[in-house]
Amino acid sequence: MINLLQKRVRHTGNLGTGTIIAQEEKYITVEFKNRTSKFSYPMAFEKFLVMEDSNLQEQVINEIMLVKEAEAAKKAEDAAKRAEEEQKGWRN
Repeated sequence: MINLLQKRVRHTGNLGTGTIIAQEEKYITVEFKNRTSKFSYPMAFEKFLVMEDSNLQEQVINEIMLVKEAEAAKKAEDAAKRAEEEQKGWRN
């Protein structure tokens, strides 16, 4: 996971620019001028947040791709298990 503490982000809506003040495995907390908000990490960078540093933005986008690939692999694995269980049920 990329260390994003104290890095600047821009909210794509009306919150403006803020600073990441806390980072957990699946969440970041951003302090904006008028409020502090918690976002899902890294998925918030798909629609809501943009890193001010373009190199960090690219790294975050790569993390999003890894999360999506892992989710797709999990779905495929689950579907294969369900199909196998259904076939076992038909044999009995």
